[in-house]
Amino acid sequence: MEDPILEELHKFREEWAAQFDYDIHAMVADLRRSQQEENRPVVSLPPKRVGDISEMEEHVSDLIHREKTVGLSPEETAELDDYLTLEHLGRLAKARLHQSQARRAENIP
Repeated sequence: MEDPILEELHKFREEWAAQFDYDIHAMVADLRRSQQEENRPVVSLPPKRVGDISEMEEHVSDLIHREKTVGLSPEETAELDDYLTLEHLGRLAKARLHQSQARRAENIP
């Protein structure tokens, strides 16, 4: 099931991240800059308590399995996309950290 709105969002997200060479620091700086330019009030909510990680992993595995077999509702697709985006950002952050550590070890500024 193809969703043109989700496809457009994914394309925008990919193009936006590519502008910053997938540099998480640059992306966050851009978001903060945009936020300041809009001059809207910022709502801060207390963090949600995450349950057992294994429960979350099991839930994501179930979503992936159902996506491949019977399909997902639009809400479930959005939820899975969010999880996969977070995983991708986590991997980018880890890669950036490893690069930074390697540069420090080699004394490269």
